[in-house]
Amino acid sequence: DIIGSKHPAALGARCKDMWQEIWPLVGPMLEEQVFKKGQSTLSENQLMILNRKGYPEECYFTFSYSPIYNESNEIQGVFCAIQETTHEVINRRHLSVLQLLSEHISDKSSTTDIFKKAAEIFKSAVRDFPFTITYSIDEDATRATRVAVSGINEEHELVVPFIDLTKCSEQSKNLKKVMSAGEVMLVNHSEVRNPLSDSFEKGLSQSLLFPVIPKDKKIPVAVLMIGINPYLKLTDEYIHFFKLIVDQIQYEVNVLISNTERKQTEKKIRDSEDHYRLATEVTKLATWDLNLQTFELVHSPRLAEILGYDSNKILTHQIMHDHIHPEDLYPIVERAFDTALETAVYNYDSRIVWPDKT
Repeated sequence: DIIGSKHPAALGARCKDMWQEIWPLVGPMLEEQVFKKGQSTLSENQLMILNRKGYPEECYFTFSYSPIYNESNEIQGVFCAIQETTHEVINRRHLSVLQLLSEHISDKSSTTDIFKKAAEIFKSAVRDFPFTITYSIDEDATRATRVAVSGINEEHELVVPFIDLTKCSEQSKNLKKVMSAGEVMLVNHSEVRNPLSDSFEKGLSQSLLFPVIPKDKKIPVAVLMIGINPYLKLTDEYIHFFKLIVDQIQYEVNVLISNTERKQTEKKIRDSEDHYRLATEVTKLATWDLNLQTFELVHSPRLAEILGYDSNKILTHQIMHDHIHPEDLYPIVERAFDTALETAVYNYDSRIVWPDKT
């Protein structure tokens, strides 16, 4: 599997001919260190770009070169012990990004802050995120605003400040497609050279577009463009990793929106309570609330004053009942009570009797 498509031509062939793409790396190890100096080498999780499957591929290996001596103590060969660690290295890399996101994008004050912090993390993981562009989507879905960028020169034609989604352009068309479908989409575009890394001799010409859709919403709040590493095959596993990244961002967006809505609701309740309190104070109205199952009565001090008591008097439902004029008790109050049991609205007008029976 290490040789890949080079088999069987690699059997009996010169190492320099078979591994031309990595010879600048391993050649000096063999020629200078092993054959000239007789020293062994050890490389751990060494990055190599191999052409073993028909395309340049990002691979990692832990290997050693050791000289093999003949009877005359002359170096006649090399023993190479090698283990491919590509899967392990990339998995550790992915887990590290997910952990950084979970630690650093929470408790942000806006979605823009979340996207910008995520972009900072992507900059430190350039092999998985060669470049990213995050576009915030307006509520009416007519405009996309660039809010975060990583790994790409801002003068590149892909990095535009705004995209008018009402007009027909290649970028607006792609954004509208992914917004409408609500799913990841692969797009081709002009070549991107990553200015942060010398590892990408090959330009990037494909990206994935991911919608960031809050819970219970139809329109995304953002679309995240992720450039694809040209040296890694776009497998289902690779796409799943990106989905986990977007899910993490989406979760923090949901938390932020939920907290914002809760705070707005709490403020509306406080404002409503303040307005109601002022209204009752100015108009000298009384308020009371009756539990129709337990007959527990909760009332304002003003109610006690209206019935002729001190404002500190605690009233019960029976006391209120006793203060209703006898001629109004059954035809008006009891009928209103029966209606309240059906509608939960207890409303009536009646005369009251004061403590001095007037």
